[in-house]
Amino acid sequence: MTLEQTTCEDLKAFERRLVEVIAYYQPQTKRWRVMFVVVALCTAIGAWQWLTDPLTSQVCIDHILKTNYMKLLIVS
Repeated sequence: MTLEQTTCEDLKAFERRLVEVIAYYQPQTKRWRVMFVVVALCTAIGAWQWLTDPLTSQVCIDHILKTNYMKLLIVS
């Protein structure tokens, strides 16, 4: 066998192994994608509600952050 043939065989074996690994992880990646989409949607909805809240434009951002931080400390 020449060096080219050996390299070609190695690449084919690597490709087969890579396809096996990707097929094995397919169900897990689907779950993570769904979870990512749900978290992204919840974040977007929360941000939209916060931005469209009329009280947001009337209150200083420092006050909002301090108040919410204190709520987190009280809850935990």
